[in-house]
Amino acid sequence: TPEQILVTPGGKWALYASLAALTNPGDEVLILDPAWVTYGPMVQLHNAVPVHVTLPSDKDFRITAESIEVHVTERSKVLMVNSPNNPTGRVLTRNEIDAIVAVATKHDLYVLSDEIYEHIVYDDAVHMSLAAEPGMAERTIIINGFSKGYAMTGWRLGWLAAPLPVAKLARTFQTQS
Repeated sequence: TPEQILVTPGGKWALYASLAALTNPGDEVLILDPAWVTYGPMVQLHNAVPVHVTLPSDKDFRITAESIEVHVTERSKVLMVNSPNNPTGRVLTRNEIDAIVAVATKHDLYVLSDEIYEHIVYDDAVHMSLAAEPGMAERTIIINGFSKGYAMTGWRLGWLAAPLPVAKLARTFQTQS
């Protein structure tokens, strides 16, 4: 619904507002690494704890349920996912999507899905949004914008699409800032 959408001054602001809505001091945010360098500091600015889930290069940075679950604790609240990924360019595979869905639903995690590069895919890769998976719409916050996919780097227009309670909190954060 329109109430679930928040237009922001860029994708970075959408990420920041989402983290403001989702985290409390001490909450843990799982970050799949390699990742955009700004994710960790954004988490820290909200007094939350970035937990880096290292994805080995010798395994083509593949995501498995096991590689995520080993980092999940009772303080884990959010899993940050970026596909296509910055900096590797990898696009989530069907198996990786299934693994993320399984972990997020099992541990009741929100998924912050940074999809800013969705239109920049190569070969036979297909971008698939995690929010479209069964059981994920109520736990996924989609981040996007014009700067990458539409080559409009100076426009700084982004948005987030979130479950209504999260969108309302993000909107409150944005109007107070």
